Amino acid sequence: MIGMRRTGGIKMEKKHYGAIDGLKAFSCIGIALMHIKSNTGYEIGGFLYNQFIGSLGNLVYLFMIISAFGMCCGYYEGILENRITVGEFYSKRYRKIWPCFAVLCFLDLAVSPGAEAVYEVFANLTLCFGLLPDKHMSVIGVGWFLGLAFVFYLLFPFFCWLLSHKMRAWFSFGIAFLFHFLCKYYFKTDSINICYSGVYFMAGGLIYLYRIPLEKAVGRYRWIFLSMCLAGGAAAFVIGISMPVMLILFSFMVICTLGGKDQLGGVSEGKAKLLESRVAKLIGGFSMEIYLSHMLVFRVVERLGLLHMFSIDWLNYATVSCVVVSGSLVFSIVMKKGMQIIGKEG
Repeated sequence: MIGMRRTGGIKMEKKHYGAIDGLKAFSCIGIALMHIKSNTGYEIGGFLYNQFIGSLGNLVYLFMIISAFGMCCGYYEGILENRITVGEFYSKRYRKIWPCFAVLCFLDLAVSPGAEAVYEVFANLTLCFGLLPDKHMSVIGVGWFLGLAFVFYLLFPFFCWLLSHKMRAWFSFGIAFLFHFLCKYYFKTDSINICYSGVYFMAGGLIYLYRIPLEKAVGRYRWIFLSMCLAGGAAAFVIGISMPVMLILFSFMVICTLGGKDQLGGVSEGKAKLLESRVAKLIGGFSMEIYLSHMLVFRVVERLGLLHMFSIDWLNYATVSCVVVSGSLVFSIVMKKGMQIIGKEG
C-alpha cells in the first residue's frame, strides 16, 4: 500500500506500507475459514475451531479500517488539492471493482438461476446495492461488504472534507461512534449499513492523518503496540466481542504495520517477514477477489462431493480450506490476467 508523505510542505514522496498486504491476506483467509466452518457442519470441538475460527468473520471490520486507510493513501490529498477530479475517482473505482464482480454475479446466477437471482444480479451490477434498506443479498452474499464499501466510495469526497481538519475529524469519529450504538439498539440495523459501520472507516482515516508520528512511535515503542494488540485479542474472548474491543484491536493491528518493518511478523533484518513475504503480498493483492469468490469456489467443492473425503473432520476441514483458498486465488489471478488481455485487445 502506498502513502504520500509531505517533505518541506511541498514535495511529495511515496511511502510503501508492505505489511498492510499481510493484514489483508490474513483477513481474507480468516473470513474464508469462518465461512467454511459455518457451511460444513464438521464435528470438531475445542477453542481453536469453535471460538477462534468462529470469530474470524469479524475481520471484515479490519477490512473496513484498511480500506479507509488505503483510500486515503491513494486519493485523499489528490482530491483535496483538486489533482484528482471526482469523475476520475469514480471511474477508477468502477474499473477496479466491476469486471470481476460482474463475472462472479453471472456465474452465481448460472449455478442458482431464478427470478429473484436476476433482480439481485441487476442490483449488484450497479454497485449501488449498498443503498438498499437492509437488504441481504443471496447472489454473492459475501458481497455485502463490497456494497458497503462502494457507499463509502460514493461518500469519499465528503469523507476527505471531514478529515481535512483534525478537530472536525475527531468530532466526526465521535458522532460515528455514537451512531453505531443508535443503529444497533434503536434503528435495528446491522453491519451492511454505512451508519453502523462508519466508525471503522473513520478510524482508518484517523490512522492516516497521524500516520507519520505513529510510524515513529511504533519504531520506538513497538512492544507496547504489540502488547496492545495481544491485550485486545485477549479481551475479545474474555469480555466478549464488541465494537469498542474490535475497534481497538484492529486499529492497533493496522498501526503496528506503519513502522517501516513488519512489526507483527518479525523485525530481524535479512529474514523473511511474515506480513511482508511474497506469499502475503500475492494473497493481499487479491484479497478482495478472494473474499468475493471463495464461497462460489466452496459451492463447487461441495457439489463435487469433496467435503467428506476423509474419516477425520479436522483433516476434511483443513483440506477443504486449502482447496477453497488456493482455488479462489487461482480464480482471481486468471480473472485479472483475462481482464488485462481483454483491455489490451480493446
